[in-house]
Amino acid sequence: PPSSADTTALFGILAARNIVTQAQLNHFIHLDIGANDPEYNNGNSAALKTTTAIANANINVEPAWDLTVGDPNIKVGVFDTGINHSHQDFGPGPLAGSKIAGGFNYFDNIPLYISTFGNDVFGHGSAVADKIGAFRNNNFAVSGIAGGDGVNNKGVTLYDMKIFGIGNACNFAETAPATEANMYNAIVQGALSNTVTNSGFGQHIQNHSWGGSPPYGFIFDAFITAYQNEVSLVVSSGNGAWNPPNQCVPLAFPASFKDNMVMKVGGNDATGARVGFSMCGTNLDFIAPGTYDLYSSITRTGSAVTDLLIWPPSPATCTFYISGTSFSAPHAAGTAALMLSYANNTFMPNGLFPEDVEQLMQLSATDLTVSPNVSGYDPETGWGRVNAGQSLNNYYYPGYLVQHYSYSVSASGATPTGTVLENSCLWKQLFGQPIGMGKVKRYLISAANNHTIPAGYTLVKGWELGSGSNLMGVNSTTAPALSVFCSSTGVAVNEPNYLPDGTNIVPVNINANYASFDGYIYEIYDPITNQPVGWYPFGPTGTATFAYSLYLKSTTLGLDEEKFTENSLYMYPNPTMDKIYFKSRLKEIDKINVEIVSALGQLVIKQENVYLSETNSVDVSRLENGIYFAKLTYGKKTIVNKIILSK
Repeated sequence: PPSSADTTALFGILAARNIVTQAQLNHFIHLDIGANDPEYNNGNSAALKTTTAIANANINVEPAWDLTVGDPNIKVGVFDTGINHSHQDFGPGPLAGSKIAGGFNYFDNIPLYISTFGNDVFGHGSAVADKIGAFRNNNFAVSGIAGGDGVNNKGVTLYDMKIFGIGNACNFAETAPATEANMYNAIVQGALSNTVTNSGFGQHIQNHSWGGSPPYGFIFDAFITAYQNEVSLVVSSGNGAWNPPNQCVPLAFPASFKDNMVMKVGGNDATGARVGFSMCGTNLDFIAPGTYDLYSSITRTGSAVTDLLIWPPSPATCTFYISGTSFSAPHAAGTAALMLSYANNTFMPNGLFPEDVEQLMQLSATDLTVSPNVSGYDPETGWGRVNAGQSLNNYYYPGYLVQHYSYSVSASGATPTGTVLENSCLWKQLFGQPIGMGKVKRYLISAANNHTIPAGYTLVKGWELGSGSNLMGVNSTTAPALSVFCSSTGVAVNEPNYLPDGTNIVPVNINANYASFDGYIYEIYDPITNQPVGWYPFGPTGTATFAYSLYLKSTTLGLDEEKFTENSLYMYPNPTMDKIYFKSRLKEIDKINVEIVSALGQLVIKQENVYLSETNSVDVSRLENGIYFAKLTYGKKTIVNKIILSK
């Protein structure tokens, strides 16, 4: 951390993180990283952890909780049917003191507190919201992934962005959406924050557990705005894939948007693999729990839990099991919220872009390799099942570091990519040109940047930051087939060549010394006269900005896994009130050296030649309550354990 020059202590913190994860798997270090909520401990949270009945269908949340349980400064918008504000797992009542800090009823276009039909007629939005941020460790109902510690930390802050209402009787698939303009307002107001006018919610994450037919321009425009304001957009893949194995039905909109802009989440069942209804392909990112047997959900009224959506209150009662990729997406959104919460710590060198969150979650996903899935990426499951614990472990500082770089060049050197005009679907009017297939000339801007990796780190991977750049990717083609997917009503889900679009750049080479990228600007032509009418997003007189991230791993921190076996050193009790005792299963180890550091890397206790016995201990009673790390050394072997001090 910037406040500490004690690199030895920092080394200990990193080693602790690696060991804690491995130790938990070997079951010889016991950490207080669970939750006391009844539904978490009665076997009904197989989506979060291994249970007696269901072993391998979860997101492995407990190691993530070892690092963070959520930060109230992280704001998550739930764009859905509303939220049951009065449920005890969200707080004492509507808005005041609640986990739900605000929002708006965009469906009825009225404030939340005067909604005619209550906050959530269906229960869908409430079931989505609870998975992200219901109070954790409050000894009640369910455990939200980023739901706080049950004491002073409420976890991430939720926003109820109601965009759906009552639809066609008992056909839940035909819930009525808000008008296109109101949905646009919801997404944009959620993303923006204007401190001068005190408008907008400034959300870091938006969860969109809905989808359907090809996008309308207003909504697509809203997603572009949110993305370019660095909002992580988490979307469900859709439930229309009741198909045989080895086949994928393309994702529904908005999951059909380009991968750099949205995080696309499919569903898994109790086997841990893709559930049959989960739509896939189209650059699916990963899957997450999506069947009702893997979780409990809060009710739309009152403070109970349920497996069913039950609506409306009269005259008939309709029911629907709480299964679907709608409930997979919030497992990913909750994991993203934990990552942003950890990034928000004062000792972290910088925050995370949406692309950083998505890339780290992809790298950390539990790879599923049983046929039809293959090692690495596959269209059925993307990069695998969301793994919250590994995602945080792979971002644990100072063992890992995400470094950001940005550079700018003049666009005056842009060169045309060909001699003929290309086709691009214009889904909104540009320079007076009608919606539909348009003619453009694509201009290439290539640039490189030299960078220096911080001492003690090595490059793992690099990636582009479209949300931090101002150029376009490849949005045009010479192929005439574009007309099949482009019409006067907009862009179909299968059409990748369209304008406007979210900013993006194309990586050419990223290595330890430099990074080079391509980006594009477009000259728009009148298809009748073949004369240029304007530039998008800017012309040759503008300035092109490229941004990217380097994901780095420490070369000096951490320990080899082979050192952490059943013969390793361990300590007890943990948590402790005053003293720590140490034991070893190796008879030759009779004494160790002990260093204890704070969570910020400050060395607070150092004792050498501590004999291992049931009467000999290290006194930690003078320390304040909190998290510490004990570096235990014997000869050349070192183990670092986490200590929880709770008096």
